[in-house]
Amino acid sequence: MIEKEADIYQKITKMTHMTNEMQNKLLRQMSRVSIQEKIRILEAHNTIFYTLKSKNSDLPNEELSLAALYLAINKVLAKDLTRYNAAQLIERKQKLKSKQKRNKVISHWAVVKTLRAQNMSYRDIAVYFNKHLRIVVSYSFIYQICNELEHT
Repeated sequence: MIEKEADIYQKITKMTHMTNEMQNKLLRQMSRVSIQEKIRILEAHNTIFYTLKSKNSDLPNEELSLAALYLAINKVLAKDLTRYNAAQLIERKQKLKSKQKRNKVISHWAVVKTLRAQNMSYRDIAVYFNKHLRIVVSYSFIYQICNELEHT
């Protein structure tokens, strides 16, 4: 007797505690990882499969194998995803800080132009910003903004 597809999804969802969308997302993520990661996933799959088999001996091996694959992908890639998400957050924070500094420098653009007209170097302007305006920026950052604004 062939089971309905919905029944199989329901059994796998119950074993993995994942929705169908989450399962599909994991398969897409697996398709994007390196071959070494795929091998790690398959190694984890074997151990998870036998654990599931001991708990659910009445279910067909195909269903258990699919559930084990979802759990293995989640187990192996969860560590990498948290590392990736942390790196993304750090990068986003740095960009936000950079934008805030950029806006501060641009808001004092008249000061920069006046100091440049007095033949002050970018290093001196950076010191001036730090000392008088309490904005800590590097001379290269000021130079970069000057080039962008004056040459575009």
